[in-house]
Amino acid sequence: MGLSRRRQLIPPAASRSTPCTFVMLNRSTSLISLATIDPDIERYRGDWNDDALPLAIGAVHIQAEAESSLCERCQNFDIQSFTRSPNRRKGYLLKDVETAANQCCKFCGLLLDAVKNVEKPEYFYLNAFVGRTTINPDLYVHITISESYKDDALATPTPGLQANRFLIKLGDRFSGVRSQSKHEICITADPAPKMAQYYQFSVFTLAGTAEDMSGGLLQPYTKDAVLWSSKLVRLPYRDKTNTITGNFYAYRRRVPLLNEYINQVRSSILFRRGWILQEWLLSKRLLWYTPHGLFFKCQQELPRSYDQSQLTFTRAGSELQAHLQLKASFHVSNSDILGFWYHALEVYSGQHLTKPDLDRILAVAGLAKEVRLILANPKRLPSLDNETQHEVYVAGL
Repeated sequence: MGLSRRRQLIPPAASRSTPCTFVMLNRSTSLISLATIDPDIERYRGDWNDDALPLAIGAVHIQAEAESSLCERCQNFDIQSFTRSPNRRKGYLLKDVETAANQCCKFCGLLLDAVKNVEKPEYFYLNAFVGRTTINPDLYVHITISESYKDDALATPTPGLQANRFLIKLGDRFSGVRSQSKHEICITADPAPKMAQYYQFSVFTLAGTAEDMSGGLLQPYTKDAVLWSSKLVRLPYRDKTNTITGNFYAYRRRVPLLNEYINQVRSSILFRRGWILQEWLLSKRLLWYTPHGLFFKCQQELPRSYDQSQLTFTRAGSELQAHLQLKASFHVSNSDILGFWYHALEVYSGQHLTKPDLDRILAVAGLAKEVRLILANPKRLPSLDNETQHEVYVAGL
């Protein structure tokens, strides 16, 4: 199953920004991407015209006790209006956000700080008379809520907790096999005859990305591994009927999600090894244990952090996109499986093998076997004529 190329509603003139994260009471989260946008680029719905209807008297009283640090608009914040739809709200006027922030609205202050710290310099100009930075009053704070947001009433267990629960269910059927590198453990229901099949048939593959694995997969977190760089801001949560059913929390990430994934997973010592390519591609579900937290990856979805924030494909750079596409294209339904094979060999050629004379073929033999089976699939016969000239390369490295 291929990656879904989701389009972000951010015009080219907008810069990338440090996201805020919304944390639901049920532990489900959604990434909020912020950027300031010139209003001439795209039409926006009016800031105040379509706000939520006034709350019932009882709800106003309850909310006033808990949300006194929010402006009127943030007290009526409706996350549903920012979800993807033709008439979704795009954002707020930056000057209104600044005004509310100066009046001590905690959420507007969070938005303002996140945008100012990363925005393009031309969006803010220097007032030579008073010697301070002044915000362009005609810009918008563009808010995009990722599709990791879910309108669920039930709690969503974290991937780590799901893995633990699954181990309990397996009971005596559990078979754990540590790989030669001491960085991965495959959780399987049945033993496999070959090492590659442990990854291919595993329920979970647990992988540690720390440089020093002498202490095991679970490494203690340091103080700088804290996810947030701001105080939590509580906002009311409304369901699709505009009824307040709880609260959720917003904070600024200390490290943007994409950067954290690249630093802790993609650029880790694990991906320098030649064997990891086959192990990574054959594994259907991966739990990456990093020094800064957990990442979860399955065949059908983009990686998620342990707070359930999910990577956005269109925000990734070209190198990371190629990395994610390689994983997604290794599938029996891929009509261009040879394109996958050549790309995989190209990546493999840049990785390190401790014993190249012994492992050069073995480290990709499991992949070659799967590619051969896909090529032999009768459903692909109509397309084989175009690939005949390339098949000589499938047999050799």
